[in-house]
Amino acid sequence: MELEKINGTENILLFKLDSGEVIDSNVDENIQLIINNSNITVLGSNNTICFKFGRYEDIEKLLTNVSIR
Repeated sequence: MELEKINGTENILLFKLDSGEVIDSNVDENIQLIINNSNITVLGSNNTICFKFGRYEDIEKLLTNVSIR
């Protein structure tokens, strides 16, 4: 799946949870859907952006304020 709101190349969005788990937006398709439905836009190349969330469920809730499941 293509990240529609992430322009450029070699961009990485990471989501670190309180459990220590790190989710890579380039791997997790559900995270890709959440990002595509969010207000996030990344311009340029070679960006690494790390978000910190308590739980996986909080990512969707806070970024989109809408459930896509």
